[in-house]
Amino acid sequence: MTRNRDHNETLLGNVSNSKCSKLNDRPCIVFSIILILCIPISFILAEAFMSCCIDYFVTKPSKTSKIVIETTTRSIITSSPSSLAKNIPAAKCGKRIMNYHKSWSGYIEESKVAKLTHLMFAFIKMNQNGEVSFFDSSDRKNFVDMRTKARKVSDDLKVMISIGGAGQSKHFSSVLSDSRKRQSFIDSISSFLEIHKIDGVDIFWIWPEEKDSDNIAIFAKELRLELTDRAESEERKKPYIISFAYPRLVSHMESMTCLDEIMKYADFINVISYDYFGPEWWPETGPSAPLYSGPKGKDFGNVDSTMRYLACHSKRPSQINMGLQIVGRFWENVKGPIDESDEMWRISEPVNGKTQGGTFSWRGSEEGGFDKTVAVWHNESKSSYIWNPKQGTFISFESERSLMEKMKYVRANNFGGVFLWAIGTDDDDDDTLLNEISSFELCTGEEKDTVKYEC
Repeated sequence: MTRNRDHNETLLGNVSNSKCSKLNDRPCIVFSIILILCIPISFILAEAFMSCCIDYFVTKPSKTSKIVIETTTRSIITSSPSSLAKNIPAAKCGKRIMNYHKSWSGYIEESKVAKLTHLMFAFIKMNQNGEVSFFDSSDRKNFVDMRTKARKVSDDLKVMISIGGAGQSKHFSSVLSDSRKRQSFIDSISSFLEIHKIDGVDIFWIWPEEKDSDNIAIFAKELRLELTDRAESEERKKPYIISFAYPRLVSHMESMTCLDEIMKYADFINVISYDYFGPEWWPETGPSAPLYSGPKGKDFGNVDSTMRYLACHSKRPSQINMGLQIVGRFWENVKGPIDESDEMWRISEPVNGKTQGGTFSWRGSEEGGFDKTVAVWHNESKSSYIWNPKQGTFISFESERSLMEKMKYVRANNFGGVFLWAIGTDDDDDDTLLNEISSFELCTGEEKDTVKYEC
């Protein structure tokens, strides 16, 4: 560096001597002033140009780049270790109130973010070679907005990405079964977390088969080793977080023989403990997430059977999060009950071979003409429903009461927390359901992995 500086000074001296010796003093002074002014201006213009170009090429998707790089950096925020616990009782004992923020739902309100311990951006895509990236520039903007608000709330609030989902799980099996592609996937995740300055990754694979179990176990181990090495090289105070989404049906769980290995290397699993009933899948009516019970003679499962299975087989309830879905579902053209003694379980007669009905958000219930004040409580399943015999419409939804039953269940059975899908469907201004969940006391003083079931 000294050599270059001396060389530059010599050149400037030569310029000064060769030019100024042939001119009188006044032009020389003018020339010097121009030179002094132009150098910093040109430097500023060059810097601005380079910044613009870097931002363009870095954020523009490239066929050869593994990930889409975001140039913004994480701000330094001073926060005490108990900053979340002040507003979220579960955080006092390390339990979790999490949310999947759907990328297509736009920006998230900071007031909602402040009621969470973990916030996951759903979803990031993976291609056939294991490379991860945003779907488009809109997703990138939503992600940056989410991360910025989370860091503003507290640096203790964990920000994660979720890879996969219902429409983007097709490459998992082929990537994880190929050692080269699997390593590419791991490297791409690792780079993404470091570049975007976030805390972890969630694998949302719907759904693996038994043949995938060994590869999932290998992947979980290799990903943990990679992220541990990266955290150490960065002198990161806390390790990166790894989580896996997990299916609700026992038949699916039984085919995944890698539960122990996942639990060994992942921080927690997020159980999709909802979607047991819905017109998209079944003509039978029922709650999306019955805590207990079900129609006689039918084995659709319920939340208790799912959570019991996982706690008993893993012996690690502290690493299991129960899923809560803030939606309702309705069936049309519904007829009499399957069992005359129970009004909940009915059948919707298909029209042209298709069950009529749909899904609505909590905040959209009034707009859809659903009056929650006339709901009936079904004690066996711990859920709320509305039956309109004149219209032949059956409606089930998560109410404040049904959600509180689930929160009590999580606490009573010593689980690690809950996640929501998703707070964007709560009412806009009041955060009715989120407030109930976030303010709930999950801490009991129990040993974290005490299994409360008779397995």
